Amino acid sequence: MEPLTSVSNGSNTFDPLIVSSNSMSRDVGSIKEKIQVLVHEHSIHQEWILLSHILNRLCFIIYLFFLSFSIGHHLFL
Repeated sequence: MEPLTSVSNGSNTFDPLIVSSNSMSRDVGSIKEKIQVLVHEHSIHQEWILLSHILNRLCFIIYLFFLSFSIGHHLFL
């Protein structure tokens, strides 16, 4: 018996199993590539969230400083 992936008698007929396997390999490669892109975009998104969080805290601290300065100015002058 010949293996299913071999071509018999040297003829140029194609084996649907080989075509299906190639198609499946291409599809799996495409899915892996899309997952890589998604993971990379997710990490970039997380970096932007962290940066915005840091800027938000910095602005809040500056606001509290000026608020306390203003309250102190009105109370003690």
